[in-house]
Amino acid sequence: MVNSNRRFFLAGSAGLAGALAMTSCTTESNSASGDPLPDVCDDGAGCASMPTPGAAPGDDGLIDEAVYQGRVDDRLGTDGGDSSKAPPSNTASANAASFNAGMTTLAPDVIEAIEQRLVDNRYRYDDPNPDNRVDNLWYWSENHIIIGLVIEYLAGRHLSEETFTITGLTGAEHSERAKPGILKWIDERARFGFFEWHSNVYMLKNITPLVTLIELGGDEELAVAAAMALDLCLVDLAAHTHAGSYTAPRGRTYKKDKMTSRDEATFGVSKFLFDDTDFGFQNHTDTDTGTTYLCAATSYRPPRAVVDMAVAEAPGVVRERHGILVDDAAPVTTNPEAPFGYDFDDAANLSFWWSLGAVGLSLIHI
Repeated sequence: MVNSNRRFFLAGSAGLAGALAMTSCTTESNSASGDPLPDVCDDGAGCASMPTPGAAPGDDGLIDEAVYQGRVDDRLGTDGGDSSKAPPSNTASANAASFNAGMTTLAPDVIEAIEQRLVDNRYRYDDPNPDNRVDNLWYWSENHIIIGLVIEYLAGRHLSEETFTITGLTGAEHSERAKPGILKWIDERARFGFFEWHSNVYMLKNITPLVTLIELGGDEELAVAAAMALDLCLVDLAAHTHAGSYTAPRGRTYKKDKMTSRDEATFGVSKFLFDDTDFGFQNHTDTDTGTTYLCAATSYRPPRAVVDMAVAEAPGVVRERHGILVDDAAPVTTNPEAPFGYDFDDAANLSFWWSLGAVGLSLIHI
C-alpha cells in the first residue's frame, strides 16, 4: 500500500487535497512515487478531525453515530417522504438484515445453489474456459476488477476447503490469490484516482464491494485498506455534490442516469450520507445496494470531514488527478517507455491498461 494509515491515505489521495482547509499540519512522503503528500492534520487546534486507522462507529472523526442511525431508520423504516413510491413490504430493510446476518435468513436450498455457483464461477479472463461455456463476462473495467476480486476472495474464504471447478484450486487458494489484487487496486486509486472518473453509475459499483469486504472479509489488513478506498470514493462524491446532484464531468455514464440527478445510481448513497436535498429516496428496493449495504454496516462509518465537505456552503477548490496522461501527439517509437513501471510487455498489466478504457485521454483536451 502507498499509505497504510487511513488518516494519511485520505488526506494524501486524489480529492481531499485542497478540499479541506487544515492547520497545525505535518507533511509525509509518498514512498511509492517519491512525491510529498499534501499537508495533513495532526489533530492540532483548528484541524478538521480525521479518523484513525482502526476507527469504529462512534469514534472521534467519524459521522455522529446518532445521526447515522437516524438516517438508517429513515431509510429502512419510512417511505422517504413519498408514500407513492413505498412498496408493500420494505425489501431494502429485509435485505439489509440478510446482509448483516450473513444470509442466515435464506432457505438452505437457496444457500446451497449460491455456493455451487461460487464454486463453478470463472473468476479471471485467463482462467481455463470450458468448451461448453460461452463466457461474456466483463473482467477488466475499473469497477469490475474490484467486484470480481472481492467476490473471489469472499467465496474462497467461505468455501475454503472446496475445490473450485474451473481452476482446480481450493477456496483458500482462491482467497489467497485475490488478496494481493485487492490491495493493488486500492493502491492504484491512491496513486491515479479513478479511471471511471466521477461516474454517477460506476462509483456505486466501487462502493458496494468495498463495503462488503469491510463487513464480511474477516481480514484486518483488507478491512483497513478497503475503508481507505471507500473514504476516497465518498470524498469524490462529496467534493462534487450540490443539493443532491453529483455535478461533475465524468468518464462513464448513461442516458438513464443523466436526465435528472434523481436518476443517478449514486443518488441514494448521497442522500443517505449527506442529506443535502429535500427530495426523498427514489429507490425503495434492494437494487439500491449502496444505501442498503451502508444501512447494514456495523464496522464502517464515513469521516465527518467528508460529510462536512458535501454540505459546506462556502466555495471550495478541489485538486484531483484521474487516470494516466498519455500524450497522443507524441512521436511513435518502437520501444515506448511504460509509465509508472507498468511494462507494456508484462501480461500481468493487461487488466490495468484495459481498465483505462482510453477515457483518460480526453483529459488532454479539456
